Amino acid sequence: MNIVFLNGSPKPSGGNSAILSEFLKKAIVKLKPDVNFTLLNIRTNMLVESDYQLFDACDALVIAYPLYMDSFPSHLTTQLIKLEEWYNSRKGEKSAAKDKLRVYGLCNCGFYEGERTGLSFDMLKIWCRKCGFIWEQGLGTGGGELIGSMPQIVMGHGPLRSLGKNISRFAFNIVNGKNGDSLFSKLDMPRFMFTAATNSTVWEARAKKNGLNKKQMLYRIP
Repeated sequence: MNIVFLNGSPKPSGGNSAILSEFLKKAIVKLKPDVNFTLLNIRTNMLVESDYQLFDACDALVIAYPLYMDSFPSHLTTQLIKLEEWYNSRKGEKSAAKDKLRVYGLCNCGFYEGERTGLSFDMLKIWCRKCGFIWEQGLGTGGGELIGSMPQIVMGHGPLRSLGKNISRFAFNIVNGKNGDSLFSKLDMPRFMFTAATNSTVWEARAKKNGLNKKQMLYRIP
């Protein structure tokens, strides 16, 4: 089985898209040890026509990305448009991926609720229809930068208990070629605790690292 991961994060490393992709890969390997993964990272360069041949040979495409304004990062939007144009061209219409390629979405957002990613999955569904691909399912998670800032991430335990269960369901559907309703997760902690932990662990820590204090963070232009 061949699975292509398209990383749509603008971060060079350490982003939640990459972190969640790795957890998903591990869950897939548990179900199917002989699977082959191919990673396509479009942070600096768009895919070229020769890269599209990977879609012809793969069994599933997983598009991992952070939520930007209820949609995709701009460079990922550009890439999706280019793919749509090619697959609707005379040459692209002959592609073996047409009416065969199964697509899954893996989206993370900075909100508490993973449901905020739902609109982006609707967009991917429409994109698949226009390209001639098969939309299968999306997995959206809240939690934002708090996930990546945890010193020791153990998927399926503690704050990531519910997310771990959804990743296992998601991996099962990918391996078995199944579809389903979108899966949504949030961190297993109350909202007030999530807000406090994010402020202290992420934003205040980054502000301190860059020489800012709380008063400066709250400054507003008159």
